[in-house]
Amino acid sequence: MAGSYIVKNSKFSIDFLTEFSNFEQKLPKGAHGSDNDLSAYTGCIRGILGSRTDFGNIRIMKKGTGWSRDDWLTSGLWNPARDFMLHGWKTKQLKTTPSDVLEPIPMNYDQWYNPLARPIVVERCFIGNTSWSYSPRVLGDRKQIDELLMEYARKVDKEKAKSLGRLPLILENP
Repeated sequence: MAGSYIVKNSKFSIDFLTEFSNFEQKLPKGAHGSDNDLSAYTGCIRGILGSRTDFGNIRIMKKGTGWSRDDWLTSGLWNPARDFMLHGWKTKQLKTTPSDVLEPIPMNYDQWYNPLARPIVVERCFIGNTSWSYSPRVLGDRKQIDELLMEYARKVDKEKAKSLGRLPLILENP
């Protein structure tokens, strides 16, 4: 998941997002030509911000602790005490849940398992419907899920560090 944002409708938010969206025009030529370049700049911004996550009007949630996440990170396992929304489901990527016990490990990002005990019926997707029954096969242990997500966050942090190391080369060769 590239990122998700919840923004309070305020003058500060509108001004901030407008300035942020215009920032691309200020980047050096060639600074946004590849995922590696983007990763380096993202790593640079994170490096500037440091470990802080609360900036008054802006709060950045640490990886794995936000309101939405990709379920492929945990083999489709989720826990209602920690997960509010799971991202990235496409009907054509729905797979049959395996019969063996699922372990909370990363799987292919282009597949997912139905968290419901029965098929999804779109006509039942309306406010107030509380008749959903979850499949126990994809309900995972919160502690295991948290540990895996933190392990993944550490891996991402290492990749960010590598990206920061490439930043001088990108800036010298626009």
